[in-house]
Amino acid sequence: MKPEKKPRKIPALVRWIGWVLLVQFILINVCAAIYAYRFTCFREASARPADDKAPSHFFAKTWHLFTGPASYKVAFNPADTPVVRHQSFTLHTSSGIPIEGWWLKQDSAKGTMLLFHGLAGSRQRCLAEAIAFYNMGYQVLLIDFRAHGESGGAVTTYGARETEEVHLLYEYARAQQLNNISFWGISMGASTVLKAMHDYPDMQPKVIIADAPFNRLQDHLKGRARAVGFPEQPFAWLVTGWMSVERGFNAFGYATENYTAAIKCPVLLQWGSLDALVTEKEVRAVYEKIGSSRKKWMVYENLGHTSFLREDPALWHRTINDFLNQ
Repeated sequence: MKPEKKPRKIPALVRWIGWVLLVQFILINVCAAIYAYRFTCFREASARPADDKAPSHFFAKTWHLFTGPASYKVAFNPADTPVVRHQSFTLHTSSGIPIEGWWLKQDSAKGTMLLFHGLAGSRQRCLAEAIAFYNMGYQVLLIDFRAHGESGGAVTTYGARETEEVHLLYEYARAQQLNNISFWGISMGASTVLKAMHDYPDMQPKVIIADAPFNRLQDHLKGRARAVGFPEQPFAWLVTGWMSVERGFNAFGYATENYTAAIKCPVLLQWGSLDALVTEKEVRAVYEKIGSSRKKWMVYENLGHTSFLREDPALWHRTINDFLNQ
């Protein structure tokens, strides 16, 4: 009779390594879930601590990266309002979120420009561009996206749902019988405008100006990891996954390049060569997929993820005027 084989014991070292890996897997997912939640949730500006400062050394930045930034709306500054004739207006999303905006009025205008700010910004951050377009002879309308500025809501989806605001403002402009409607957007605002052209095919803008649009949401998160010298993965992948679960949309499927094939109007896509958040590869991918045969690529040398008008006004004005006058 053969002796019974005793079950082979897992060596203690292997068990210990297994437990360590399991604990690390759980902890990194907890951190990613917290980051995804905080990264998409904006608190009121009044809740910002007086000593709220960005972390300065690597370990603090790493902790900040994994626990997520505390995001706050930009405080509205009553002194920072248009110096030209304007009126305020309020729109409402399908879920009832109030969207606050300004209309810079012209008695006689060559067209209408709709402006859309970037992540963690507000319409006040686009005031320089608004005045510039106004001085070119345009009616100018600009809004705060949901969860930004004076608008309601606390959750952002980085353009996945904010395309509704683009369509709302377009329809508002049409209801006011404004003509030759065009779009300008920066960063998240640019990506949202490009995606809105896919989501709302009834929109027919005259031109689109898109400054530094990100492509994939996961790429944007990689950029944030790069900004602190941290490995891009698995951070970006995990946060994207948890964002999908928590906010109810497919964050992995969000790619601006997937929405631009149907665009037929002229498009000016601008990017800064020192942009740490959006790479040239990302912007090129978006540019190449734009369906319009009348598109232009413009690179601002030695500028990052910023307002090109503020940093290089002469080149900005020359580029914009040449494009709009074609």
